[in-house]
Amino acid sequence: SKALRSFRKGLAQAQSSGFIWDEGLLHLQMARIAEPGSDERDAAVAKATRLFMEVGSAQDLERVAALEV
Repeated sequence: SKALRSFRKGLAQAQSSGFIWDEGLLHLQMARIAEPGSDERDAAVAKATRLFMEVGSAQDLERVAALEV
């Protein structure tokens, strides 16, 4: 989808710029649009969790955890 292409483009920019929190947000958004239970969603949730832990963003970790319910 167009949204997924935009998120992937944003991911590449965030990664190349070292914007860890922004990268986490993009993975969070990708998890939200992915099919529940899909490998794509699980990977996005795992990456967002890791990145938010790295920057110490408890609020964003809660947002990720809400997706897993």
